[in-house]
Formats: sequence, C-alpha cells, structure tokens
Amino acid sequence: MTKGKTEFPPVKGLNLNQLWRPYSDSMVLQTTDLPISMFDERASLKGSMILTSDALTGAGELDFLNATALSDKFAFTANAFYSDTTKLKLRSLPPQSDVVFNTENYSAFVDFNTKIGNFKTNSINSKIYLPAIRYESF
Repeated sequence: MTKGKTEFPPVKGLNLNQLWRPYSDSMVLQTTDLPISMFDERASLKGSMILTSDALTGAGELDFLNATALSDKFAFTANAFYSDTTKLKLRSLPPQSDVVFNTENYSAFVDFNTKIGNFKTNSINSKIYLPAIRYESF
C-alpha cells in the first residue's frame, strides 16, 4: 500500500493489543498469541509495530522464508525490510528445519520481490556459527 511517497507492506493481524495515539500520529500494535502476517504471508512478526503516516517500524522476531531475524528495530517498506542490528538464523529446508547458520550483530536488508537479502557485519568481532558442523568463525 502507498500513502503519498510512503509505502507500506500488506499486513494482517488478529488478537492484537492496539494503542492509538492520534495526537502523536501513531498506532502501536503488539502481538498476543498470533504473529502478524506481512508481505502477502511471506513473513510473520512476533512482537510489536508502530504505524505512522511516514513509516512502519517494528521489533521482535521476524520469520521469513527459511530464516528468522531478531531485532529491536525493523523498518518496513512495501516489499522489503531493513534493520541496522539483527540476529539472524537460517534453517534447512523442511521437514528438518534445523538451524544451519546463526549470527549476531549484522545489518540486514531483505527484498521480497527480488528474493535477495544483503547482510553485513557491524563489527570485526561478529561471529558466525554453523551448528551442523560445529564451526564458529569471526
């Protein structure tokens, strides 16, 4: 959805706690028992969102494709999300869905149209874990 120059992804949620702040131009949404579905059901968020006329941001655990990103701040556009500090886990294909890649302190940009993600370390001390082979690198 587009409002002026600001683009928002399709979002669906049930059983949400809502706090409207009309004088602050914001609505805060918090998940309870069900995650928020986003990007035409290609992602789901367990956590919170803040909607303003200029932006849609969120925090929590974002599941998409075979990955999970955990962040205190996501920024969402119509077809992508960005986070400057993210913990990322990649899982193997079903039925196992084991974690095969795990890292912390990375920036993340994922575009759902192109199906391309760009992840960059924020520190030379950021670690990468490959649990299946018990490998850790810096």
